[in-house]
Amino acid sequence: MLYEIKHRYTDKVLYSAGGNSFAEVLTKAVREGASLTAANLEHMNLTDANLAYADLKGANLEGANLKGAILTGASLTGANLKGAILTGASLTGADLAFANLWGASLRGASLYRANLRGADLTGATGANLGRRSG
Repeated sequence: MLYEIKHRYTDKVLYSAGGNSFAEVLTKAVREGASLTAANLEHMNLTDANLAYADLKGANLEGANLKGAILTGASLTGANLKGAILTGASLTGADLAFANLWGASLRGASLYRANLRGADLTGATGANLGRRSG
């Protein structure tokens, strides 16, 4: 199936490829170094996606399911993660400056050395700001 990743404001296609799931195509885009700045990923199922070092500045991830996702070192500056499910996700070293994490589920997520300057964590639950155990 063909999937498209579009810009959140202009609807311009940022990346498109075939795959078995949207998460698979997004992982491929990241692996190929695609810029996903301001991508619209609202309410997408991105469970276990490998988005390490992804460029997701200003992306809309509102309500996205990122359970178990790897976002190590990802750039999420100004991203909208309102109500996102980040249970068990790795956000170690991620840049979340000025990101909206309002009401996000962070239970078991690792935010060790993440940049949270100016981030809105109102109503977010379960954040782990230390090293991941085990």
